[in-house]
Amino acid sequence: MWLNYGLSLQEPLSSPYSVGDIVSLSDPQGVPSGISIEITSIDVQRLFWIDTDDAIREGVQTVDEFIELWGTIYGPRNEFAWNNNPWVFVYGFYVYTGEQS
Repeated sequence: MWLNYGLSLQEPLSSPYSVGDIVSLSDPQGVPSGISIEITSIDVQRLFWIDTDDAIREGVQTVDEFIELWGTIYGPRNEFAWNNNPWVFVYGFYVYTGEQS
């Protein structure tokens, strides 16, 4: 999962999460999804470093599709735009659903 938290080289690169944290997910309106993730790894890297395997893990088939997805989320003209190649956190995680006990 690639998330951008407005990282810059002038700021300390510190994730808002730690390995072992369990995070409850919600939809864009804030409604709980019933899904939680446990953070299993954290990395910091440049957005351009994504490869095909990463893109597939993000739910698309190619890097070009990931670039398009990124653009729909962050837009073409801001500090998080693809062409700015921002620093991002890359999280590994395990998914828990409300159906598990």
